[in-house]
Amino acid sequence: MTRARIPHLIGWSIVAILLFPWRAPELPRQIGQTRPTFVTRLIGPSASLAASVYWIRFDLALRDGEHDRAYVLAERALSLDAVAPEGWHTLARHLIFDRGSLESEPDPQRRRRWIEAGLAVFERGELETSDPGQLAYLRGTILTLYVAEIADAIDWPGGTEGALEDGRRSLERAENLGYSPTGASLKSHVDHEHAPR
Repeated sequence: MTRARIPHLIGWSIVAILLFPWRAPELPRQIGQTRPTFVTRLIGPSASLAASVYWIRFDLALRDGEHDRAYVLAERALSLDAVAPEGWHTLARHLIFDRGSLESEPDPQRRRRWIEAGLAVFERGELETSDPGQLAYLRGTILTLYVAEIADAIDWPGGTEGALEDGRRSLERAENLGYSPTGASLKSHVDHEHAPR
């Protein structure tokens, strides 16, 4: 073997090692466990920083009224850092309170669809994030303290009671996942607030 071929051999060996399908043993997937994407594995700890850049660009696109572009940027950010609950909350909050607001969307059915889309983001996030209880809690509080109040105006399935029941289930799920922001049960507070007088 000539000296000129040694660097080529080393280079191709490195490529072969990088392309070899190394796999960790498969573990059962549970809520809160994510499988990192190839890009996330490649950039490692920088993934969170890269996602932050996409969230800044998301905000700028929204400011400029470029909603479709903003949603593409949000999906890229979530694919880079799906474990951070803040990203899921940012997108869900925007869909519910900005796109689903009366000022942005006067049509009740389209308004309801934006709110449903935001609540679905919370559910997706529960399957990916490191803190699924937090997202279940946020979903539950929005349903019980916001959607229940506007249920009739947006023709929510099941009306006020339907929103409250769905919210209670999310709050119970949050507690079962160990999330309790105040140490007290918000579900019992919601039950008390909406109890017949």
